[in-house]
Amino acid sequence: MGKKKARHSSSAWSFSDEAMYSSRAFELSGHEDEETRFYSHFQSPTVCILVGPQKAPFYLHCEVLKSKCPFFQTRADFLAKGQLEDEGTIFWQEITSCEAFAMFVEHVYTFKYTLPSRFSVADACDSYAHLYRLADYLMMDDLKQTALDKMERLLKDNSSTLWGNELSSAAVVKLHAAVYDDTINK
Repeated sequence: MGKKKARHSSSAWSFSDEAMYSSRAFELSGHEDEETRFYSHFQSPTVCILVGPQKAPFYLHCEVLKSKCPFFQTRADFLAKGQLEDEGTIFWQEITSCEAFAMFVEHVYTFKYTLPSRFSVADACDSYAHLYRLADYLMMDDLKQTALDKMERLLKDNSSTLWGNELSSAAVVKLHAAVYDDTINK
């Protein structure tokens, strides 16, 4: 049996032509759908947020931050030029955990976050606690609840191996320190 050859027409649309036509159609109709709004977030200016004492750089879209995070919705001036160290850069020294901020970024862009599999239970609990504190600071109730749910699931899944050994003590100590670090000096 002979194989059929695919026919290619020079007038065939490419994906980008289709996307451009689709976007233009929404503009003309005066309606904007979820997909178009989603893509428009990535066309917004970016800001570089330097986090923690090491000033770890995170490059984020301003519109994504404002649309997903109440902190940035209520403080649009935070992203304004007056707050920037250099053109497009903010040094955010109040956020000390780069790891927690990276999980926040992953959540804002993908609606989920993950921890490296190499983390011990104690380290994972510590990370979830730092993320919970960051989510509280950023007024993100959904992220706070997700951090609590993941921590609860982690502790339940490991309860048979945790309790009764020193690992459980380490997890509790790290949780306690992470939650109360900021309240000690106030």
